[in-house]
Amino acid sequence: MTIDTRTLLPIAERAVSIASEIIRIKAPGVITAKGDRDMATEVDYAVEHAVREFLARETPEIGFLGEEEGGSRLGDGLMWALDPVDGTANFLHGIPLCGVSLGLVDKDAPHAWCDRPAVPRPSLRGG
Repeated sequence: MTIDTRTLLPIAERAVSIASEIIRIKAPGVITAKGDRDMATEVDYAVEHAVREFLARETPEIGFLGEEEGGSRLGDGLMWALDPVDGTANFLHGIPLCGVSLGLVDKDAPHAWCDRPAVPRPSLRGG
């Protein structure tokens, strides 16, 4: 099955909007250490869960890889890749330099979208 990836941009926009809203309204919550210098918050997990669930409903034929909980439906075709809170340390300290990074990856060509929810007007790029 061939998918015109341009048709996925509205779905990606909605996914990052869902994620951005969670980041805007929730406090970091419990912090989980992920090594010497990396961490995740309750918000990281909440965003990843919400985006994973949304994308599974909207694009069940596309795999998903999340930074916090790994992958599902991975294969040789298209795959969503998510960093739920890109800039977790900034988010934890209330510094508005964090965002949601959502990419669409194909074995032949990457397609990336990025939302920066901490700025007054989120930016979204498609490629």
